[in-house]
Amino acid sequence: MALSKEHGRPVTWGLLVLGLLALAPAAHAATRAAAWQGTVTHVTDGDTLWVRPHKGDAPRKIRLDGIDAPEICQAYGTASRDRLAAQAQGKLVQVKVRRMDVYGRELAHVLVNGQDLGGLMVQQGQAWSYRYRRDPGPYAQLEAHAQAQRLGLFADAQPERPRDFRIRHGTCHPELSGAAGAAGVAGVAAAGGFAAPLRPKRVTTPRVKKLQTVSDRGGVKPTTHRAVRVTRQAHLAPLHVTPVKHQKSPRKRGAHRAK
Repeated sequence: MALSKEHGRPVTWGLLVLGLLALAPAAHAATRAAAWQGTVTHVTDGDTLWVRPHKGDAPRKIRLDGIDAPEICQAYGTASRDRLAAQAQGKLVQVKVRRMDVYGRELAHVLVNGQDLGGLMVQQGQAWSYRYRRDPGPYAQLEAHAQAQRLGLFADAQPERPRDFRIRHGTCHPELSGAAGAAGVAGVAAAGGFAAPLRPKRVTTPRVKKLQTVSDRGGVKPTTHRAVRVTRQAHLAPLHVTPVKHQKSPRKRGAHRAK
């Protein structure tokens, strides 16, 4: 390794440049790997589908980037899913992945016959342009057009956004709400939608806490028990403790007399 004449230190700039040049093809390959082709095998709802890559891997869960479709158990949820299935089920698609979301799904733009599926869903009034804070999303103009034409879910004067629905009722998906929650959600969905927010059962557990007092002779002994009733709402509220009246333990006759 050559040494610099001024400081006598190894000259590493050349090696650094060579290393960056070696990494460039790998980075380009990773970028190309983010775009792939496959066949749609299943549609979960209006913005989620499964695509099997052509190289033979297992189907991958894809979330259409830039849109927000109704929950499957809310109004227009099944209509949105059926429209997406009619346009994509069993068809060859091109998937351009942007990133992974917190649920392990690939956020991607999906093209079928050169058309953007997310844009088609919003244009047909089957989904909203995904908003974030003050950003109206990439399909805001298509949403405004569908709303003006009262297409799809915009036939309703004030359709409820999926985010507001989840806040009031929770998720529609069994893997996130549990078996009991899934059964309740399915029953309400079969009846035509939610009428009121679901409430969890109250759990009441009695607990007993021993108290100690100082006797006349200076000894410490348990003389009183306090019963408390603990009431909580599972997964929703902190514990609430309600004290009950003191219950003195019985004393034997003559126990207070000196020996």
